[in-house]
Formats: sequence, C-alpha cells, structure tokens
Amino acid sequence: MIGLTAVAGLRSDAVWAQVDGVMQAVEAGSVITLVWGVRALAKVAATRAERRGRIFPFLLRLLETCIPRDLPTHAESMLPAVDESVKVEYLTILDRRAAQLTPSQLARLKKVRKAIP
Repeated sequence: MIGLTAVAGLRSDAVWAQVDGVMQAVEAGSVITLVWGVRALAKVAATRAERRGRIFPFLLRLLETCIPRDLPTHAESMLPAVDESVKVEYLTILDRRAAQLTPSQLARLKKVRKAIP
C-alpha cells in the first residue's frame, strides 16, 4: 500500500481502475494498510470530481468509525481530496468527534483544520 500511495498521484488512472480492490484492502488490512490506503485513495479522489464522489463517502465513513487516536492522521491524509463539495461533511465529522481526543490529538486536528482550503 505504501508503494501504491507513492504512485497514486502520478498513475491515478491505474489506481482508479482498481479502486474497489483498494477499498476492500483498506477495510480488511492491517493498520499500515489502512493508513497508507487512505492516503492513496485521497490522492486519487483529488484528481477528478467523479472520483471524489465515489471515494470520499468511503473516506468519511472511515473518519466516523476509526479509533480516536487515528482521527488526526486520517483527517490529515484526506486533505488533498477536500474541496467545497465535501468540506462541510468533513468538518462536521471532525467537530463531532473532537470531544473524544486528547489535548495533543486535538492540537493536531486544529492544524488540519487550518490547512483546509
């Protein structure tokens, strides 16, 4: 998944062709697969609106269900794909889950929020 993430921005068409398999791997894989898979999917989602429309609901579901300590990491990894079409829902999830975070996790989440376009 790390290798896939490395090429996802450059070969987004190839990754897009296998997006269902990538999402299945993210759901069933290890922590490393999850972390790097979110990054890869966000890079592909950032390339076109129709890709964002297919991938971002999956990413938002991960934000809603991940353990609190992973929330800042996933939120940061999704930043390349955040635009006006998904911004409100993305921020709503972050706001709703902020109470679950430690002070250091909350500080990192605040940095993510500042980086949102």
